[in-house]
Amino acid sequence: MDITPEVVYLATFPTTALTELYPSQPASKDIPSENLHSWDESSLNPKNRINSLVPVENPTWRIDGCTRMATQFYTIPTFAQPLIPIRIDTFIPPLAQWPVEMIEMLASDRAFLYCDTRVLNFGIAQHILRTLEHWTSEFPNFQTYYMNLPFGSRIVFENIVKDVQQVRVRIVPMHSLERELLSVTNLQSIWQDLQLPPTLDLAQLELLKQFHDSVSLVRTNGKQDIRENIILKALIISPKYLYHELRILLTMPPHPNIAPRPLHLVTKRCRFGGKTGVIGFTSTLHHQGNLRDILPSRRIDNTLHMADQIKWAQQLTDALIHIQENGNYFHCDLRLDNVLLSDTDDVLLIDFESRGILANSAAPEVSCLEYVDLIANHSSFAGPEKEKYDMLFEQYIKPYVSPNREMYQGEEHGYYSPWLCLSEREREAAEVYMLGRVLWCIFEGVSAPNTMLGIEYLREPDLEFPEFRRTPLGLRTLVLKCTRGWTPWLGGLTRHGPKLGFGTEHNSDMPVAEVIEKIAACCREELKRAEEFLRKWDSRRKQGEENIFNRPGLREVAQVLKGFQNYRATETLC
Repeated sequence: MDITPEVVYLATFPTTALTELYPSQPASKDIPSENLHSWDESSLNPKNRINSLVPVENPTWRIDGCTRMATQFYTIPTFAQPLIPIRIDTFIPPLAQWPVEMIEMLASDRAFLYCDTRVLNFGIAQHILRTLEHWTSEFPNFQTYYMNLPFGSRIVFENIVKDVQQVRVRIVPMHSLERELLSVTNLQSIWQDLQLPPTLDLAQLELLKQFHDSVSLVRTNGKQDIRENIILKALIISPKYLYHELRILLTMPPHPNIAPRPLHLVTKRCRFGGKTGVIGFTSTLHHQGNLRDILPSRRIDNTLHMADQIKWAQQLTDALIHIQENGNYFHCDLRLDNVLLSDTDDVLLIDFESRGILANSAAPEVSCLEYVDLIANHSSFAGPEKEKYDMLFEQYIKPYVSPNREMYQGEEHGYYSPWLCLSEREREAAEVYMLGRVLWCIFEGVSAPNTMLGIEYLREPDLEFPEFRRTPLGLRTLVLKCTRGWTPWLGGLTRHGPKLGFGTEHNSDMPVAEVIEKIAACCREELKRAEEFLRKWDSRRKQGEENIFNRPGLREVAQVLKGFQNYRATETLC
């Protein structure tokens, strides 16, 4: 079947087994012909078509990308000069709330797979831009109003219709975000003697490009002597994760393969309470980008050399050993997106927010704990199953986590509940699991262990973990040891282009309801497996066993990699 945002949502977590959430509208191809619109209502009728979806000739807005399955767009008002990165994105309704004909007209059922500027190739992006053009043309003194909004405010489209003049647009000032921001003085009092970087006011930065929901390319626009391009890291939701990352970066002893101390703290005067809050930090720009894009590109160009792959694997493992032994910390979101390649072709580990990782990428013991946490704390679940998971939460999670707080208070190990439930040895084993999957990507030269259901990368993986084609035999053994406990996600559910299916069934025309029922059945099996595992895990950890899957430690991984540093069976992996 054709993939849709709602089905991706259902397939992301096994909690689907306990919910009645189904796509509210069928794809147009599933509508019987007798129920199709009449000619007067048909999208083929010229009178019903959108006037134009071609780019505006002299645009005053641009889109740098999107996230949240194409419901949040990085919209930039290019007429606002200087262009300050105040992070005001445009949010649109999910597809379930659209008229069916608009989904087809704007190709939104395909656009949601793209997070970068490729989304501009779809009608939805141009429709948003034209709506913003019309809206701001009738908004008196818009630039002044816009520049005085709280950081991270939102432009919200309440509906999606053909006529841009009929789209209801409103501004949502995010005063709630301002309340969660802390000042430099607040942070200094929490961190006590920690030496902080110099500060920059947000108005001293000029936005060049919005790479990601939390990462912007900027440069200083004040009187500084150096106007080099730098990176701004800022969150527009839950800044406590940003402050946790800041603390890690400021306390971590330097290592050549770990992100260094931030260059500046970036602040902004808040309208709420009159404080000057820390909204982000700056760091050096590394032009090559992340390994997710570099690995397949070099493999395709025949420039991916085994010597480099071994080096990167060693550097990444050494970085993880360093943060464990010198920073008392573990990286709980280890994936290629968070591994940069420096201008000297060396690995650089980034992103220390400690939010966690998607369940289909985490170690199984972490996923099982996350299921319990999600179900027990989800307000829409009720009944006997919910009560059972409330009891599991009381047993496995509650003793290890603090009450959820919006404001940052200096929590040492972050906020990812499953991670907090593990001992140090268990965290290392869970980290080694993620490392094993990253090593598989490095040696196979692919962008991810498995095709992501809701995101199409610039270069999709040409095989799925744990299949091997290019990895030397001894390293295959290492990867399999690191990833002990792996099981296929939801019965082998995968995406091939715009098609979703199980194993080789992606070319079939399975009805939507049948696919959803199969996903729900797999989710029920996953939850059953998780419950059985947690009982076994709890019993064995009470007996003193902290590495239930017997994965190697980080130093064991490093030792195996060291034995391959002179490997010369083939100079280039193709």
